[in-house]
Amino acid sequence: TAVVTVNKTCTTPTPVYTCDSLTVDKISRTEFKFTVAKTVENATYVKTVFVIKNAAGAVVATADDADGVYNYTQTNPGTYTVAATIHVTVSGVAKTATSTACAKTFTVNEEPVVTHPAVDVNKTVNGKETTEVKVNEQFVYEIVVKNTGDIDLKGVKATDTAPTGITFVSADVGTVANNTWTATVDLKVGESKSYKITAVAKSYVAGTTVNKVCVDATEVTGNPDDCDTASTTMPKPVEPTIEVCDLATDTIVTIKEKDFDAAKHSKDLAKCDKIKVCELSSKHVITIAT
Repeated sequence: TAVVTVNKTCTTPTPVYTCDSLTVDKISRTEFKFTVAKTVENATYVKTVFVIKNAAGAVVATADDADGVYNYTQTNPGTYTVAATIHVTVSGVAKTATSTACAKTFTVNEEPVVTHPAVDVNKTVNGKETTEVKVNEQFVYEIVVKNTGDIDLKGVKATDTAPTGITFVSADVGTVANNTWTATVDLKVGESKSYKITAVAKSYVAGTTVNKVCVDATEVTGNPDDCDTASTTMPKPVEPTIEVCDLATDTIVTIKEKDFDAAKHSKDLAKCDKIKVCELSSKHVITIAT
């Protein structure tokens, strides 16, 4: 027998442990996700440590994560930095690694201010929601525009087009053109502005006439933003009548003025020697000689 010994030369492998990159993903205004990319060879990876500092350089949070991923929440607005450090062991000895690629800046924005802009318009006619008007007698529409929201409004536009049968004569503020009234106003929170439109019906309009005004503000969603109405009615006109001599019957009769016909009637009542009267005993209308 023989014994042969072969000696082996052992080469100790070189350990590699680097922090390659740090990614910051913004999930929401206050939530962020930190993700580290690393290289660890011939060493034992232990953990990744994240250190978060505020703009003044003070540490506000420190977190460990075995996977190199960490979700972080910060509610205070400002600019922050996050630095990641890789922790490993080499032959039982603790080692760390970081780099400029593993340091990032992120910002927590101010919480947006939620506003509730709103505008309201109210309309009456002669101080009422509905009123009766007469032909050729002027009446007044009153309009009140109010900022009912929580921010100032710029350039609120009010528009009112006269309904059929109604004519806008004038307005104390604003412009009347083509029978449409318009006005523009800036309103602070809670402020209101009143307007008056003088109008007239130049002829009889049957039924109810509805007049609508609308307002629109740039800051308020919608177009228009609000509308309101006021209504007018008109008494049915009584047609004028006259007494005439009916030449065919030689009788004095009452007819509508528009039905007068010179060939059939005479306004000279003396041409008739008969009249219609109420006979008291019978309570009937009869024709008798004058």
